Amino acid sequence: MISRWLFAAAPLGRVAALRTAAYLFIVFDLLVYSSWVRTRGDVPADLYEPLAFARFLHLPAPTGVAVDLIWWSLLLLAPLAATGRFPRTLGWSVFTFYFAWMVVAMSYGKVDHDRFAFLVALAVLPTVGAARHGDHRPSQAAGWSLRMIQIAVVCTYFFSAYAKIRFGGWGWLTGSVLARAFLRRGSELADLIAAAPYALIAAQIGIVVFEALSPLVFLTRGRLRYAVIGFFYSFHLLSFATISISFAPHLVAMGAFLPLERVRPIVWARRLAGRRRAPGPDRPDGDGGHDRGPGGGPARRAGPTRRLCGIGHIRWHRLAPTRDNDRMSDASAPSGTFVYDGDCAFCTMCVRFIERRVPNDATVVPWQWTDLAALGLTRDQAVTAVQWVPADKSRSAAGPAAIAALLRTSNPLWRAAGAVLGLRPVTALAWPVYRWIADNRHRLPGGTAACAVPPAAAPTPTH
Repeated sequence: MISRWLFAAAPLGRVAALRTAAYLFIVFDLLVYSSWVRTRGDVPADLYEPLAFARFLHLPAPTGVAVDLIWWSLLLLAPLAATGRFPRTLGWSVFTFYFAWMVVAMSYGKVDHDRFAFLVALAVLPTVGAARHGDHRPSQAAGWSLRMIQIAVVCTYFFSAYAKIRFGGWGWLTGSVLARAFLRRGSELADLIAAAPYALIAAQIGIVVFEALSPLVFLTRGRLRYAVIGFFYSFHLLSFATISISFAPHLVAMGAFLPLERVRPIVWARRLAGRRRAPGPDRPDGDGGHDRGPGGGPARRAGPTRRLCGIGHIRWHRLAPTRDNDRMSDASAPSGTFVYDGDCAFCTMCVRFIERRVPNDATVVPWQWTDLAALGLTRDQAVTAVQWVPADKSRSAAGPAAIAALLRTSNPLWRAAGAVLGLRPVTALAWPVYRWIADNRHRLPGGTAACAVPPAAAPTPTH
């Protein structure tokens, strides 16, 4: 039974996509994320505290030449490995040099556990051999390598909880770990959270519980598993938003849980190139002239490119007044209306944060200044929770679901956060948090007695 689980077949395309992501991340890692490692060659040798592996091999303190050799080798080999050519030779070469890079990085008193699953990925992905993007053929070799990465991801969480209790004791749960982190490197969002009574204690307990229960992800299937992995990603998104800790290598390795066989970059690039080469307005045709309009006349000139709901681009044509023009004019209309309580200073402060940091094309308005009936809302709904009404007024949302809908109108980063928050399991978990914040918003930064929700009001979850 264990063997069947460990060697359960998985699509080869998932391995191909994960390889490409991992090897391209190494380039980003060398140039941006861990570029500081190059300075280790200039650090005095007496500060060198080699890891157990380095001590076993009696590796000396790295020199500037050795560090540069590793850096340049990785910078050359990683992009080549990302092409999928010679997957074993290039793959294990990249693993060897990257492992040496990590030995250099972590032999001076600081060891980052976000690298563990990523190193396991680099070690096992070359075992699969040839694999192409979009290949849905099942392979036990692919299944085993992905399972090893998944286990490494879960072990990172589980043993992180174990280490907290082992070295910090049960007092870690009620200590000031997050408080110190927020003071040292906290963001505006961290300040909002820190001001809530007992929020940091609850967060520390929640972190340990989440990490300790992370192995349960293996008991889930299908959409439920994707929802759990979405929660994992949202946890790290919140960590980055509050204390700027990203766990980027770990997030790449976590792709082993995702259906990456659907990713086909070469096919997508060819389709995009084909669209760009296809004859169209203002583009020369195959005969060296320009496209002609009906009856051989000149083609209509394309108008300016404009954003459509923050997602893509459309090209408008300047036409004579027609029924189509009315539809085009709707493209610049807001994607929806976000309604909040304008009498609440805390709510207003959160809206100002959205205006500064969450670009969107929605109408954000206090309920006191809008026609609720026209939006299909009641006063009780507006008082008890924020509301989202789409432009077509097809289906409104409240509370966390409304926030998720607003985020989905923003840039790709916030859209991803909105997509995760919009998952039904995540929204269900977010409602108690939202209710607690709503009930205590008069105690939060900027809050006043006017912010208090009427006792009789209780928000009803809608999706």
